[in-house]
Amino acid sequence: MYAAFAALAEESGYARHLAQQEKSWELYLVCLAEDLATFLAAYPAADTRIPPQPAGRARDLPAAAGLEAVRTFRPLGLPFTIFFSLLKCARQVFFLCLSEGNREQVRAGCALFFDRMEAAAVSQWVKEESGSVLHRLRKARQYILNEKRRYAAVFSRMAEPAFIVDRERCLVDVNDAFEDFFKVRGETLIGKSCDVVLGHAVCEACLLEKVLSEQGSFSSIEIAIPVAGETRTVLMSGTSLGFVNGEDSGGIVVLQDITEQRRIELALQASEEQFRTLVENIPDVAWRADAEGGLVYVSPKVKRICGYEPEDLLGQSRFSHVHPEDVDEVRKRYGLLFSKERDFNLHYRWRHKKGKWLWVHDRAQAVGGYATGVFSDVTKLRKMEDELKEYRVWLEEMVDERTQEAEAVNRQLLLEVAERQQAQQELERVAARLRHSNAELEQFAHVASHDMKEPLLLIVSFAERLLAKWPEKFDGKAGEFLGRILKAGHQLQELMDNILQLSKVRNC
Repeated sequence: MYAAFAALAEESGYARHLAQQEKSWELYLVCLAEDLATFLAAYPAADTRIPPQPAGRARDLPAAAGLEAVRTFRPLGLPFTIFFSLLKCARQVFFLCLSEGNREQVRAGCALFFDRMEAAAVSQWVKEESGSVLHRLRKARQYILNEKRRYAAVFSRMAEPAFIVDRERCLVDVNDAFEDFFKVRGETLIGKSCDVVLGHAVCEACLLEKVLSEQGSFSSIEIAIPVAGETRTVLMSGTSLGFVNGEDSGGIVVLQDITEQRRIELALQASEEQFRTLVENIPDVAWRADAEGGLVYVSPKVKRICGYEPEDLLGQSRFSHVHPEDVDEVRKRYGLLFSKERDFNLHYRWRHKKGKWLWVHDRAQAVGGYATGVFSDVTKLRKMEDELKEYRVWLEEMVDERTQEAEAVNRQLLLEVAERQQAQQELERVAARLRHSNAELEQFAHVASHDMKEPLLLIVSFAERLLAKWPEKFDGKAGEFLGRILKAGHQLQELMDNILQLSKVRNC
């Protein structure tokens, strides 16, 4: 039965799809045959005016077969049109298997079985497809909501003071660090111009108006600003937020307070050169630890990335927050940094203050009994790498599938080329035989016309001489017959000349 089904599917153009799921279809047809036999066995004889219906469990067999078909072949990625066409092929195969002697009642039962099965399959397919679409829609909505929440959380929890302005350079939002930095309540600043809050000189120095108009950005502009009666030195960085729905969304500005840093740099510039280098490694977390791993310095960025205040980590072992599966390797590499001056550059997991694990990329160098280094959050990067690996596997599978298709097409082309070459060789043999036959025919025409020309010439010449010498003897019927001889002779001579001329032309 499967051979007939496969032949019908190939005739309909679905052989490639069937080949990928051959075992599944073969097993399904076996189960389908059993269900159909059970259904027909329970199908009553049509001896009443009411349409017959099977009783008991057999009544549910068509719907069960349709549901089973959807559960089997939809997860395999079979398109609905091809799936339904193959079900139609199965229907035709089972009808072909019915002998001519089968009662009309059996054929009606078979038609009823497949009608219900196909209706159940279509209904289940549409139901599952609708559920899949709704699920993806809910996930998309949830993703957008999470992104909004994440933006609000990131902006609010930034360690640096930050504010957002509209295209008119009026404040529309400030974060908690901004309120702490300027010692004001954020709602009292909303709607005020940036010139009023920070001062005209500050806005002119950071070129905020130019950045917003050109949709650009600026970074690390050092400015002194008055804050609560004292002058603070900050680094200002900002960027335009672009256009949303065709409207200018304004820009965001981040302030990094470097007042204390500048004071330390001025006092300890010669002895703390490496410290200044570490602090400039923003947005990574800078740290310094002794040979045993005790932390003596951690940059403020650790709060934004790991949730800890720098003071919470000072004096602790840098290994106390490393994942148990990674801590041995981190200890080993850290020890080799001091003992053999080997590079300390590795990825491992670090526990966030909230208990989650972050992937960090840690780099360090040992100088004078202390290790100075930085680590950055690469959790998203690791996630992207995992997704890329999955995508690479998917691409390799697709390439294999396309390669198999190309090989099948190539085999078909090779077969067609071989057939054409065989036909060409046959044509060449026929042409050779025709040339040989034409040559023999031309030779025969030449010889025949040449050999017949001389006796014909004698006939015509003697007939003309007879008519010219004794015209009185060839009057009446005799003259008529002799004229016919001459006319036929001339016609034959003309024919011989044409044959000879044709032979010469063919030879040329």
